[in-house]
Amino acid sequence: MPGCYSQSRDIAAHHIYPKKKYPEIQFDTANGITLCKPCHEETYGREEQFVTMLVRVVQTMDD
Repeated sequence: MPGCYSQSRDIAAHHIYPKKKYPEIQFDTANGITLCKPCHEETYGREEQFVTMLVRVVQTMDD
């Protein structure tokens, strides 16, 4: 997550596009990102609010 500087190895798998709304891509690895536990807790249940930002993060990593 932008602004997160956690060095914790305690991470969680997170769906970029919510699996409830996009069940057809819930197992697509391109729809996943790892987040530290605090960032995952911040985004969990509010995935729609973070889609654009997380897609940008993944695109930046691919560059």
